[in-house]
Amino acid sequence: MKIIVLTGTPGTGKTTVAKMLCKKRGFARISLSLLAKKGKFFSKKGKDGALVAKLLPLQKKANFIISASKKSIIIDGHLAADMKLRADKVIILRLHPKILRRRLLKRKYSKEKISQNLLCEALDYCTLRAQKNYPAKKIFEINAAGTGKTGLLQKVENIIFGKKLPKNEKIDFSLFLIE
Repeated sequence: MKIIVLTGTPGTGKTTVAKMLCKKRGFARISLSLLAKKGKFFSKKGKDGALVAKLLPLQKKANFIISASKKSIIIDGHLAADMKLRADKVIILRLHPKILRRRLLKRKYSKEKISQNLLCEALDYCTLRAQKNYPAKKIFEINAAGTGKTGLLQKVENIIFGKKLPKNEKIDFSLFLIE
């Protein structure tokens, strides 16, 4: 049984890859955003209207589900970087902020929300938070650009199943901030 955390800034492809992996490999899926909504793990709406998750109760519920599962699980959500979930591997999907901006515009995110997410991506927010919450040997970053869905899935599978493990090179989009 494998327990995989798939995290990254919104728009990097987490949900798409998680669903593809479930279909192809029979993994169970925990969507942290859906779990938060179903469990009403929100404290309030932020000033931008977005719901603010209660991380500790959400973390406890996700770990309970993981412990009870007899199947391999993929947990997807940007909130996973801020939690301590039981996991064999933590995969962070990264995407250049210029590409990410286009994706978030298609989703009709507000300008403020787009700016926040681009800043998070440029400053390695999910990577830094994951490094705080998970052992370094379990963390892998993938540049999600230019691979297409199938190529991205293959990269994720290579990490999960230990085939052709990528050099865990640091992905750095900080220059985006001065462009």
